[in-house]
Amino acid sequence: MVPEYLTREYYRDRRPVTPAWPERDPPPEVTTRDLQPEGAPKYPSAVVKLQRAAEEAGWAVASGYSRGPERAVRVGEYKLVETFGVYVPAHPATGWRFGAVYGRTVGTTGWKWRSIAIRRPGHLIGPGMGVVFVHATITDLYEWMKVYGDVGTPWFKAVQARVLEQAERARAAARNRTAKPKEGQS
Repeated sequence: MVPEYLTREYYRDRRPVTPAWPERDPPPEVTTRDLQPEGAPKYPSAVVKLQRAAEEAGWAVASGYSRGPERAVRVGEYKLVETFGVYVPAHPATGWRFGAVYGRTVGTTGWKWRSIAIRRPGHLIGPGMGVVFVHATITDLYEWMKVYGDVGTPWFKAVQARVLEQAERARAAARNRTAKPKEGQS
């Protein structure tokens, strides 16, 4: 007689469960609508600089701090992130608006611009480009702000082409990297 632990049926029920994302992600600990809690970091200089530049260019500016879980690389796992958002309502002359998010994973020192979105509700950015433009860098945003978003479709297409070309070059460089031989191998 075969011991039970050697049968297929014994192991069929012990297969690892494939992790899946929950139906709803956990809520944030702090939202931009809340008061900034004690112990939260001070506004980074990059955020303050963007706020000042937007105000000097004539934009109404709102900003806030938030902290909460964000999906990590592994399914079912989260990392805690904190962000500062800079948002502007529609410009009275052009109707354009933007939002920029500066953030980091809690416990690290590497703050960076995580997203920049430019839009004008009810209008396409350009043919085939949708209603929200997410390819701008912070430098592009400064340029765009100074002219109240009055740049035209060719500007958006040029920025998009540049960013997509840079991403393709980075992918090609990663593919073409030669693997270093491990120590002791020749």
